[in-house]
Amino acid sequence: MTTSPKEKAKELVEKFTVLFETPMTKGMMIAEAQEAALIAVDEIIAEIAHFSETYCIDMSREEKIRTEYWEQVKEAINQL
Repeated sequence: MTTSPKEKAKELVEKFTVLFETPMTKGMMIAEAQEAALIAVDEIIAEIAHFSETYCIDMSREEKIRTEYWEQVKEAINQL
């Protein structure tokens, strides 16, 4: 993954901000965008875990790295 967790956090929040923004609320919807981004990241983490559980395999090194990356993105979102 070439995007740092901090950059990915900003990117996700910005994308969700656009969804919640109206001309009257411009710039005020960051908390809602952060919450939506956190929900999306939680879903990604859950899907990685679900894959391992479904196929009754231990999480591979790559899956552990991916999970760690998304946990760092989640932490970065909380710090925005």
